[in-house]
Amino acid sequence: MVRKWTNKLFVKANVPNTGNILIAPVISVNPANSTPHVWEHSLLKDNVNPTRGNFTYNCTLTVRALKDNETLENPVNVITKIAQLGLEFDIFIGEQIIQEGGVKQYAFEQLGYEKCYVNNDNHALNMGASPTATFNMVCGAINIDGESYNGSSNETP
Repeated sequence: MVRKWTNKLFVKANVPNTGNILIAPVISVNPANSTPHVWEHSLLKDNVNPTRGNFTYNCTLTVRALKDNETLENPVNVITKIAQLGLEFDIFIGEQIIQEGGVKQYAFEQLGYEKCYVNNDNHALNMGASPTATFNMVCGAINIDGESYNGSSNETP
């Protein structure tokens, strides 16, 4: 059986003094979460107890440097300004149900990265294609369907 995907994902950034901005057109969003564990050893025995390191949340976003319409500001310009000013922002990936009466098709309704900062950005001019920008971000917390987790030891997403 072939699954027909009728819903789409959207990406929005919650920017200080600006509000929610639709980030489009998006080429890719690559979230990465890490929870390192290291085994502790004693003089008498190996692998006595695991020690958990700090949670890290990262996200890489690649977008085309185009505007969807005349009423929206180019999202590449907005995120580049945020990076240059060193501002904190949130980014959210969510499901957009296209058909009326459509059903949820993704495992989450909304995946968010909060307290984000742009580490670096790379703008590429492509001959024969529209220019792109890739933003690498570090984030302080993850938000899954409205529940925020910042890596405290008593939290389990």
